[in-house]
Amino acid sequence: MSDNLESLGPVVVDPTRPLAANEPRRALGTRPAAASLALPVGFRLLEYRIDGVLGQGGFGIAYAATDVNLNAKVVVKEYLPEEFAYRAADNTVSAREDEHQDFYQVGLDSFLVEARTLATFRHRNIVRVARFFEANRTAYMVLEYERGQSLKAWRRNRAHIPEEALVSLLAPLLDGLALVHRSGYLHRDIKPDNIYVRDEDGSLVLLDFGAARWTRGACGR
Repeated sequence: MSDNLESLGPVVVDPTRPLAANEPRRALGTRPAAASLALPVGFRLLEYRIDGVLGQGGFGIAYAATDVNLNAKVVVKEYLPEEFAYRAADNTVSAREDEHQDFYQVGLDSFLVEARTLATFRHRNIVRVARFFEANRTAYMVLEYERGQSLKAWRRNRAHIPEEALVSLLAPLLDGLALVHRSGYLHRDIKPDNIYVRDEDGSLVLLDFGAARWTRGACGR
């Protein structure tokens, strides 16, 4: 495929033309943009097959995927800050502009820190990272697939739930959060959108450690 891409020649971007969602803002030689920002359905990342997009935010894309070796559903999270990066036709990811390269790399390093952080936690109420790896000039983390809904959506239909029931529901999650703090990390983005209610038993699981930071002052109290 790389030989075919090289034969396409340099890509020239007209600065007066509005940019598509997945398009570089500079001439990038032999790296034309892909038709879509997200990876295509059926794409293989090691043993993981992309089945579709679950969500897309400012700093990445979450995919529904299948571990073809285990025939198990997983979630694959890809680092791709769409304001500063784009996907090339060979499915690699690059900064849109030369001046964004440092920002892109810092974000990539933070993404890997998040993955390593989550991979060290073993608690039922903390989302589990099965593995993480670098590929396509970006990084990915593979998370266990959780069936359920956000606490925000769940609460919307339970406006009059007793305080005692809420406390009982939150207690195990707070135990998991205490583990995070004892490990020296602060989540820094706890909100109903980042807490999931499992379909199977109604228990909670804390998601999205993208804003987590290590702190010397953290301790279990």
